Amino acid sequence: MPIPKGLSDVSEEVNIHDCGSASSIECQINDDRLMSIDCITIDDFVRDNQLERVDLIKFDVEGAEERVLRGAIETIKRWKPKLAISAYHKNDDLIVLGKLIKSLNPNYRLHLGHGSTVYYESVIFAV
Repeated sequence: MPIPKGLSDVSEEVNIHDCGSASSIECQINDDRLMSIDCITIDDFVRDNQLERVDLIKFDVEGAEERVLRGAIETIKRWKPKLAISAYHKNDDLIVLGKLIKSLNPNYRLHLGHGSTVYYESVIFAV
């Protein structure tokens, strides 16, 4: 069942730029597309729903990947789920996200792959 919330590093209303499926810095400068969305962290979702385990976390959130990962710190440390995180929206995603993932679980083995036929849509897989 779909949950009508976004994912973030805070469980509250967050202002975002409505840039469609191909967010870019140019769009974010244009404030007339600003909108609010009710967000939840993965940690709060897991706790609120009393999940017994978490095996996989996968997301492509158009440049907010670091924020969503920061909202999943407890879940990742506790359950050590496999991760599939998009890492192509920001120039430093591969470095920043890779370091953050390894800081949460140094035992993760990181792999770079692609989830589509588009060569630049890189995904960090952590197992």
